[in-house]
Amino acid sequence: VLSKSDPYVVVKIKDVSHKTRTCNGGGANPRWDKGGNTMNFNVPVGTTTMTIQVWDKDTFTADDKMGTNPGYDLLPVMRSGHVDAWVPLKRCVSLSAIGCCLM
Repeated sequence: VLSKSDPYVVVKIKDVSHKTRTCNGGGANPRWDKGGNTMNFNVPVGTTTMTIQVWDKDTFTADDKMGTNPGYDLLPVMRSGHVDAWVPLKRCVSLSAIGCCLM
């Protein structure tokens, strides 16, 4: 049931990944803006994309993938230093996009 999902986000650039805290009971409108979710990456030269995955944390079974964006373009962030955007997700189970602020 969507209202009972506990989503978290995994962001990956090359071989380095970071995970947000789990938004317990976040359902279709999770929020990670309460702090503690800043991710810092050293972006290798020539890297222009990152992967964003949204997962539902499960207690007794494997976590479920809710959606992914396997090739989010980093060039706008690199050019301006900041992007506040909705990131479209593919292969979605329950979410169509996720809002994020990239710096």
